[in-house]
Amino acid sequence: AGCPGREDGAPCEVVVEKFPEHALRLPFVTAVVPKSKLTVVHVVRDGIAVARSIAQFGVTAWYGAKGEWKWVKLKQLAVGLRISDVLVQLADSTGPSQMFARGLVEWGVSIALCREDQASLGMTVLEVNYSALCGEKLEEVLTSIEARCGVAHDPEMLELGRGLVRESRP
Repeated sequence: AGCPGREDGAPCEVVVEKFPEHALRLPFVTAVVPKSKLTVVHVVRDGIAVARSIAQFGVTAWYGAKGEWKWVKLKQLAVGLRISDVLVQLADSTGPSQMFARGLVEWGVSIALCREDQASLGMTVLEVNYSALCGEKLEEVLTSIEARCGVAHDPEMLELGRGLVRESRP
């Protein structure tokens, strides 16, 4: 059986990857997967929520590299992208709000770099607002994602989404 929504009967070739840091790796992804077969949906969360989430990990959390490497690289990217002098200054924050400030830097750099890379690579990326996806616009957002991915509308997916949103609310 072919993939639902595909008229040519070809099998589904869908990979969903949600790791936020991959917004920083579009050139690598396009080197592995041809752009003609690639659909990128970039879900953008509120920067404050992202920073709070990162701050919960604390300064001793492991980020894939020892010491300050990640934060030094993010600061270098913030400088190179020229997105905000404030973000560059936040990268050097110390004290109790250090990880919150660094979370804001990571959020800002991730969004700016993803947008810059999609432009330089000649890609069209569907950018979706996370709060719209988890709110009243769930059906509209899911419909746009299905259309972009060439997937037939599935009412079960909408109900699953509604159930997940209900479960995540306090």
